[in-house]
Amino acid sequence: MIELESNEPPEVLLAKVRETLPTPWTWHLGGAHARTPFYGKVNDSGFWIMKKKSRFERNAANPVLVARITPAQNGSRISATVRVPLPMQAFFAVWCVLVLALGGTGLYQTMTSEFASDKEVAPIFAVVICVMIFGAGIAYLIGRSISNRRRPELEAWLRNIVEKNITE
Repeated sequence: MIELESNEPPEVLLAKVRETLPTPWTWHLGGAHARTPFYGKVNDSGFWIMKKKSRFERNAANPVLVARITPAQNGSRISATVRVPLPMQAFFAVWCVLVLALGGTGLYQTMTSEFASDKEVAPIFAVVICVMIFGAGIAYLIGRSISNRRRPELEAWLRNIVEKNITE
């Protein structure tokens, strides 16, 4: 989580972000992609931003920086997190559940079958356990690498906006 402070009140800071940050529609069609690789949307209490390298890049797992701006004593406080978009979070959750459910079912059937003491079943038992661990590990690694890949760029953009507003 990123915590930043600004001397600007939340309304002024949101207005400056709204001026700086193109919306997804204007980024794709309005030529803003030539000026900045960032786009997003501003609402009443904060904003979200994403980064794309080109108009034609398709990446459903592109991380999102979600920021909330709240009033503070000397201006405003910005709390931001970088996360994988919600559809990808749902996909990874379903993936992990399916890997564990299918692996658990295979494991249960292997252990309770009448051939459980048979030496031919032992390799199947080992493979099922390895597939369960490997599948869950792959989901974790993919999610972690996706969110960490562009996190520094998103954080730098946010810090740049806040520092620019402090010095102006």
